[in-house]
Amino acid sequence: MHTTLVLLLQKPTPVPLRLTPTPAVSRTCSGTGDSHYINRESIIKVIDGFCDEAAEQGTLDKDSGSIARTYNKDTPEEVNISMDYSPGLDWHPMKDKCVEQMMIVTDNCDTFSNHWKGGGSRKDTDVTYRWSPAKSRSVPVEQATVWGGCDGTTGGSYTIWGAHWATDDHGNELINNIKGKGISPTRWEFHYGGGDDHREWTAKFQTIIHAWPQVEASMESVGGWGLDIGCHIH
Repeated sequence: MHTTLVLLLQKPTPVPLRLTPTPAVSRTCSGTGDSHYINRESIIKVIDGFCDEAAEQGTLDKDSGSIARTYNKDTPEEVNISMDYSPGLDWHPMKDKCVEQMMIVTDNCDTFSNHWKGGGSRKDTDVTYRWSPAKSRSVPVEQATVWGGCDGTTGGSYTIWGAHWATDDHGNELINNIKGKGISPTRWEFHYGGGDDHREWTAKFQTIIHAWPQVEASMESVGGWGLDIGCHIH
């Protein structure tokens, strides 16, 4: 007698596909490896101004999913900043929340430095806050330092220059500081642009004779960070 075994093959139970949900809160850091970075003090001013403007506007830009602005235009510290959310969302920008989220991008990224920041984005449920430097700087962030130079004549003609300071206001703070020293600069010219020495700006002006101590003091005051200037007078 022969016995026949019949094997019943059972189909495996399918494993349900598990989708990883998009996190409600996340942060992305852009980094500074491409030489896109700006001064922390500069971005703090930008964030304050943008968040004020966004809260006052209260809604998205026309035909857009963002409130977006560019600050410090035509300077080494030009920056793009925005707040993105879906049109139709029942939500309105609040300054305190905006500042809080933008500062998370600022201070929780690029933690190697309290001075130079590269930006990024912060998603907070339905709203994404982001900022990014628009321009590449004169040197990589590892070489970034506050420095300057001064060349003058005995007749009161000066050429001054620098990098990593006076880089967001077209020299306004600098000329006002010089005026505050009582030396009345005239023929003031200020322009951004590099050179073989990696300077980021140059200014020229005429003033009274023997004014180099005031010029040096103004540059050191505005530049900060222990900047030490010695004008070459000829």
